[in-house]
Amino acid sequence: MAVLFFTNGYGQDAAAIPNMLMTVANLRNDSLSGTGVFIQNKESDYYLVATAHIARTMDRNVLVIIQGEDRPLQFKITEFANPVVWAYHPTMDLAVLNLNPKASFFNKYLVKRFVPLAWVDSTRAVLPKDSLLTIVGFQPGSRSPGFFPPLAYTSLPTSEKIVPADPKKALPLDVVILEKPSVPGYNSGPVFLSQENGPGAVSTPLRMVGFIQGKIKDNAERSFLMMIPAYYLRDLIK
Repeated sequence: MAVLFFTNGYGQDAAAIPNMLMTVANLRNDSLSGTGVFIQNKESDYYLVATAHIARTMDRNVLVIIQGEDRPLQFKITEFANPVVWAYHPTMDLAVLNLNPKASFFNKYLVKRFVPLAWVDSTRAVLPKDSLLTIVGFQPGSRSPGFFPPLAYTSLPTSEKIVPADPKKALPLDVVILEKPSVPGYNSGPVFLSQENGPGAVSTPLRMVGFIQGKIKDNAERSFLMMIPAYYLRDLIK
């Protein structure tokens, strides 16, 4: 049975920065571990966002684990979304699940977990190469039983958008390459702009600029991160 792991939540107004660790979910099954992120649009539209290759492994038999006040809590994914129907981007490795839990369940377990869509970058502007990015995700060790918190690390963009061939689908991918090597388990993880225009200039309100798609190797077999620009999410969430 696949397992979907949510973190404990915090508010998403400006005062909540930098609680970006609390906006992510660990998606896992017996063979795959990845990261997703909660997004809110308008007052009552709630979503879980993941890369399509992670989402395709998640069905109505997924077990959902969230961290309660003092212990992990387990639910079927149908408590969060019923039916479990992912919507897939037509060209990018990106998917969203529309959450429709009962009001009592939402109020008890899901309040203050969501990033407002307004914080998701909608521009196609190229990120400056001195932009400090924070990537949030889960290590493969999080597949072990029990609750494990998410981790974060920083990186810098090293390229403008490029279009490599997706080795699995042979489809073009409009992505940005980040300098750090790929870290297993961070696929689908959100990328936040934590600093721009040089040291000390913090991005406020928080900006989500992309999602980790996976890794790419150069001719020297060095691994780099591929980031899907966040504006593609606007094709799925209006």
